[in-house]
Amino acid sequence: MNPDFPEEYIRWQVSYLGHTIFVTHDVLIPRLETEVLIKRARKILQNTHIETILDIGTGSGIIPISLRNYTAWQMYATDISPEALRIAEKNFRYNLDEKQCTFIESNLLENIPNSSMRTPLLITANLPYIKNEDWENMSADTRYEPQIALFWGEKTGFELYEKLLYALAERHVNTAILLIEFWYDQLQNAQDEVEKYGWKSEVFSDYAGIPRFMQINIDI
Repeated sequence: MNPDFPEEYIRWQVSYLGHTIFVTHDVLIPRLETEVLIKRARKILQNTHIETILDIGTGSGIIPISLRNYTAWQMYATDISPEALRIAEKNFRYNLDEKQCTFIESNLLENIPNSSMRTPLLITANLPYIKNEDWENMSADTRYEPQIALFWGEKTGFELYEKLLYALAERHVNTAILLIEFWYDQLQNAQDEVEKYGWKSEVFSDYAGIPRFMQINIDI
């Protein structure tokens, strides 16, 4: 077997933050860095009045699974890939069978109920942020992962996040905290886009000290 072939796809599962997560070639293998976003989300849920959690581009479902015990009235997990969504729901039911989460096939916010967007929201998003076919900065094992979850955009790779921020403004979200994960060279792109809407933001770093996350406070 090719030495670059990911071990997780041989075992079809991985342990992540105390949960067993099943993975197939339809979802990314969970990354250590995403723990940083999850830890920030947990802190927000412990200290802020949040009624709805919305995870956009849920993939294997690691974010909603890791947050569900931190209380919210309702939780949604979305993905544009029906195959990924099936894996996410399987993982959620396996780990948290007594909990509730609604899984929706959706392109960003398209199929999210308007009523849910009117409550105090915590939105998490780890969207594809690599420029199309930009393999130069990718490790060899990523060639076995779904390209739809890695690549999006011709110029910067940040274009899908630009669409998400625009969609949030168009939906007139009243109160929300948005957490996003992006590539190491997209910090300025993120700051420029948030500034367009007059929202407040805070940048935070991964375990290596690289600024790759942003908390965006939306209060319209």
